[in-house]
Amino acid sequence: RFTDHVPGNGVDDPPLTWNLWWVRHAVLELGVDPFDCTYLFYPIGINLAFYTLTILNGLLSIPWQAVWGLIPSSNLLLLSSFVLSGYGAFLLGWYCLRRGTAQSPDEPLAPSSLFLAAFVAGLLYAFASCKMAYAALGQWNIASSQWMPFYVLYLFRMGEYPGRWRYLLLAALLLWFQAYAELTYASFLILFTVGWGLWRLFICLR
Repeated sequence: RFTDHVPGNGVDDPPLTWNLWWVRHAVLELGVDPFDCTYLFYPIGINLAFYTLTILNGLLSIPWQAVWGLIPSSNLLLLSSFVLSGYGAFLLGWYCLRRGTAQSPDEPLAPSSLFLAAFVAGLLYAFASCKMAYAALGQWNIASSQWMPFYVLYLFRMGEYPGRWRYLLLAALLLWFQAYAELTYASFLILFTVGWGLWRLFICLR
């Protein structure tokens, strides 16, 4: 029932579907900051900065809402999170495996066994039980983990090629994407980055 139902238990899925509608309505029709909402707690209003607004998903859904409507757009975003999660984890796994078995990760195609291992890693990450559970509960903000492997990949590339600014810019952009999809995961990535930076410093000083 792709066009008239969203997954969930009726608790979190209605407000997270409303998020997509509100971001589009605020940006295109009202021309106001979507974080400043007078539709809730009317007439006082409320600031949504600490609410799970999932503003990135809302912005990404705007063209889809214009074509297919709200409910299909929500379902497409959820499905795309599985595809992007798997692809990002595959790229990260393939990069790490090739780097561990070759002198340069930019060498020609890796052996088929490494490709298969990276493909399985992508499947495991995309369809992890926790992601499936959150998707089934309608907590699509928690299911929006698709930007994490891409960020880690470009973080590693940035460390390998510190003079190439595009890796730094891409890593910063992907961290921003994850923060505006689900801030909890962005905080995990910041902690990971600190640990990775300390490890790099230890390796350099050793």
